[in-house]
Amino acid sequence: MKNLPPRTRRARCTTLAALLKALAHPARLCIATGLLHHECHVNRMVAALGLPQPVVSQHLAVLARAGIITARHDGTRRCYRIADPRVRRLLRVVNTILSSPPAS
Repeated sequence: MKNLPPRTRRARCTTLAALLKALAHPARLCIATGLLHHECHVNRMVAALGLPQPVVSQHLAVLARAGIITARHDGTRRCYRIADPRVRRLLRVVNTILSSPPAS
């Protein structure tokens, strides 16, 4: 990244900061991590997270605005999934780092 012009570097850092900010809430991180393996409906997320449906919907809206997730209609319900393969890779790396013992 050091070979990029300063303006491009700042733009990329701004984009990455917005993405990380959207993932920085525990519920949103749980939602995104849960979507790594399969698509999911809101009612399943509500049950898994133990949060009220409106709260889960607000977190989904934040993740969608950040471009992290997308939804498709499945009858009357919406089914959510990770929108960008780069985000999928980022989440896998974060999970790997947190799953391994700390370096001494």
